[in-house]
Amino acid sequence: MALVSTNFVVEEVDKEGKIFDNVSRIYARSENGESSLELDINSQIYSLPVGQAFTLAIDTEIAKNRQSENKQHWHPSILDNSIASQYDYVMHGTVYRYEVDLSRHQARIYVSFGGLLMSFSGDQHTISNYQQGKEIYIFIRKKIA
Repeated sequence: MALVSTNFVVEEVDKEGKIFDNVSRIYARSENGESSLELDINSQIYSLPVGQAFTLAIDTEIAKNRQSENKQHWHPSILDNSIASQYDYVMHGTVYRYEVDLSRHQARIYVSFGGLLMSFSGDQHTISNYQQGKEIYIFIRKKIA
């Protein structure tokens, strides 16, 4: 099970213009209004248009049955029966900044996925595990109406 799983709706795409041909920046708000998201995605292989509802999950592991102390080489078999098989789009990255607003009980994490960026804000206690330097995976699945 993911450490964070939230339903979002895309509010805007590339609102500041398109900088790279195959990258779109989406701006989304959670269905309950408590979280916000800015996320760069490879629009050549996956798209999230305005109005699209989707589920975003964040976790520190892609496969729960893999022992984290085992530093074996990555192999596609790791994905068999993993959380990734339940989602359409998966990225791996590193948290490069963590901010907290104690007065609002909110936190924001900034993540780089090899140059694609994410800014996620939400409840401070929900995302407190994602401190600077933490490696994470995000998983996205479109919701079908």
